[in-house]
Amino acid sequence: MKTPLTLIALAVLSSACTPQQKLLRHYTTLETSPASEQPSKQAPEHNIALSAFLANPKTATETPLVLDLTERAQAELVRSIAAKLPVTEGGAAALVALLSEPLPVAPTSCAWAKKRFFSKRIVFTVLGDLDKPADRIDKLDIKLELQPAPAEFLSWDRFDSIYGSYNIGSAKFTNARKFDASIGKTDTANLPDAAGGVVKLLNLGYEANKTLEESASYAVQRLSVGGALTATTARIVQEGGPNVNLFGSSSAVISLKLTNEGDPATVYAFKLKNEANTLNPAEVGIERCNSVYPQTAQDIKVNVSGSALIRKVNAGDHTVSEGDDTIQFKKVELKETSLILATQADLALQQFGLAQCAPNRGLENCQRLHIENQEDKPGSVEQILVGTAVEASALRTWLIGQSKKQTVESIGGLSIGMANYAASAMTAPVNLTGINAALASQLKVVRLRDNEGGQKSSP
Repeated sequence: MKTPLTLIALAVLSSACTPQQKLLRHYTTLETSPASEQPSKQAPEHNIALSAFLANPKTATETPLVLDLTERAQAELVRSIAAKLPVTEGGAAALVALLSEPLPVAPTSCAWAKKRFFSKRIVFTVLGDLDKPADRIDKLDIKLELQPAPAEFLSWDRFDSIYGSYNIGSAKFTNARKFDASIGKTDTANLPDAAGGVVKLLNLGYEANKTLEESASYAVQRLSVGGALTATTARIVQEGGPNVNLFGSSSAVISLKLTNEGDPATVYAFKLKNEANTLNPAEVGIERCNSVYPQTAQDIKVNVSGSALIRKVNAGDHTVSEGDDTIQFKKVELKETSLILATQADLALQQFGLAQCAPNRGLENCQRLHIENQEDKPGSVEQILVGTAVEASALRTWLIGQSKKQTVESIGGLSIGMANYAASAMTAPVNLTGINAALASQLKVVRLRDNEGGQKSSP
């Protein structure tokens, strides 16, 4: 039978030889709020919400070359160029400003006449509350479903997300304890009132011996992204990692292809000026393109839904290390929302021309400005369509100014004149007689084509 002293020794030994973790903890103790401050039992366990919105850049310019250089390289470049240039007003400061201007993006031929693809940057934001610091959203699964529209998903691109890299630091703690217990014998014959003999005594001692070392150097930043794409659905999956909570915002660029295109029509762009000088008819530059647009303009919408996989810690949440956690995974469905990727205004087509109309006559009975079509059979013509009312007005102003000098018989070497709309489909050659001053002053800017219901019936 063990003596009480022996039991005490064992208890002290047990506690002394069990090192306790001190570092890398979320907290030492956790105090809960009073019952009056606790959320209602009727409230959802996790109030997590998903939202989506568009964040499109205003420009598509490239970074200036000089800004890609280091500061020292920039200074050397400016010095060397300035030394070779004549002295001008502004000096090096003006040169730096010039070098810092963005490089313009070279336009693609006829790109202005086509609307077959478009891209949008979508920002996804997940907000909400979790119970403990160690709880986190471990996975997000977001789905975009395209509502019926003349479009289909084409690609995901340029996924961006910002998660802070928290340097927890490097720490080391040594927890050392040693407990010694032994039984010694003492002769009591010479002690007062002693009965003689030997008494067994418990000898206790303590010194540092058994150690627990904790060390950590964390700089956690991890985000794994995957996605899937069909013509009508787009799915993106984000997976976090240790100590990475997927709360916050991320973004991705999604590209769509427009379908159900209308009949392609020929549209023109004219270069009527060279810097500040107005060009004469023979010098005018002409670009002839096939206009490709959706047959109808309507909002393109997507339904945005998703789910969040929550890593809920039931025990061990007081430490930063996740290896000692007792966890439970729970999938939470996120409330569906909708997003308009493109509006009717984004997809609208309006093309304009010049017409001469008698009073109270419909547009179908007006004479329209036509131009010789060299790409078809000789003598064929087509009406002049331009992309905006501003371009049509500029062409009218140019014709009025040039016709005051002499009748404008051609533009850029191609004959022009007035004809009815049916002339474009005639098999016999059409004779275009040019635009004189009296006729030019009667021309009106009219909308001749759109994707909201076809041709206009009035000027």
